[in-house]
Amino acid sequence: MRRQGGNETNWPLYGEIDIVEQVNLATNNQYSLHTEQGCTRPAPAEGLQTGTAGQADCWNATNYNTGCITVETKPNNYGAGFAENGGGAYALQWTDDAMRFWFFPRGSIPPDFDSANPMPGNWGIPSGLYPVSTCNFANYFGPQSIQLDIDLCGLYAGIQSIFNAGGLCQGVCTDLIQNASYWNTAYFEIEFLRIFVECVVVTLFSLFS
Repeated sequence: MRRQGGNETNWPLYGEIDIVEQVNLATNNQYSLHTEQGCTRPAPAEGLQTGTAGQADCWNATNYNTGCITVETKPNNYGAGFAENGGGAYALQWTDDAMRFWFFPRGSIPPDFDSANPMPGNWGIPSGLYPVSTCNFANYFGPQSIQLDIDLCGLYAGIQSIFNAGGLCQGVCTDLIQNASYWNTAYFEIEFLRIFVECVVVTLFSLFS
């Protein structure tokens, strides 16, 4: 997600939240926040998240714009394994105290996930946890808009050292994407995308005597 009205000139003003992000033939998704200077993600205490914590500084100027990262560790969460397993479900909960990310592989999706009243409190330990204590969300994030895209090469996936990492992808990215046959499996198949806003119910008591 990227802040409404954001563009490459003022990015990452008011923040970017990546629920699904990876490149090339990677097999593990990574959650990340991209912000201006001052927002960090503390080392998670044991038992508070299941994912592997990576870069802690969310400022885009550090570590080549990677943001503050958590790597998903559940099986079949990205790439070929994700597709072969029939996909799965991702979720982000953004509250006053934290941002929490979950992934559920096909067959393990909570019964209430696609209901009108999902209950994240019953979904177990999140894969990624970003507390407000080291990143005041009000200062670094504004209203967000949903973006679904597949970038071609560019400043991340197209960097030669990243593209050829592990010897999985051969050649040069900009040469390979000119082969139209590679587009046959480049798509999203989405059953639903839903946004919920938590409602606060205020009960007023009147006492008469």
